[in-house]
Amino acid sequence: MRLYKYLPKRFSNALLKRGSIRIGTLFDFRNSEHKKGISDATEGTKLINLDIGEIENYDYLTKTPDALKGLIEISGECRNISLGNIHMTRKQSSQDLFILCLSSEASKLVMNSLGGTDECLELVYQEEFFQTLNRIISLNGASFEGLYECTYQDRTLNLTSGKASTGQHSSLIKETEFSEQKEVRAIWKPNSDREIHPLTINNSNLGCFFRKTDI
Repeated sequence: MRLYKYLPKRFSNALLKRGSIRIGTLFDFRNSEHKKGISDATEGTKLINLDIGEIENYDYLTKTPDALKGLIEISGECRNISLGNIHMTRKQSSQDLFILCLSSEASKLVMNSLGGTDECLELVYQEEFFQTLNRIISLNGASFEGLYECTYQDRTLNLTSGKASTGQHSSLIKETEFSEQKEVRAIWKPNSDREIHPLTINNSNLGCFFRKTDI
């Protein structure tokens, strides 16, 4: 998969010449000060509506179904439960994560829609880039989780069974209006519950892994 990064010219130059790059956080994307197409007050969340009609049986000693996690707490020696004719709703929120946003396609239309971005860089040497970046971010107490393509869908999920899948992780959901972005997220998970903030990383090697691309 090819990877691209849209940036304002001054940040593009800083990356290519000095190896300066910003690693954001999931919660920071909620900041209304960010440009259109980046800011999203609902980042990292989804609403799960669960409507169970006919009786369903669950064995909680085996595994709590994802759809019921956070909705029902089982204590004591209870092993089997039955649910039916019930409606439950919960808001699922991801923990804060370090995130680098990239795209799997280069699009001038998308670049122009982000507000303030006027250059597109291709990440040519992906393995070398992430090896270097991971070493640096690990010193900030976070571990690399991987590269993930975003899913463009409604943040409200309607389920009719407690055994149904709850779908994509809330940190990888974006509204359908942004589907042309083809966003890919590199994610680092903090090793503790401490509050995290965006990082500005400066390493001269990082710029060597990118090249400008005309779109």
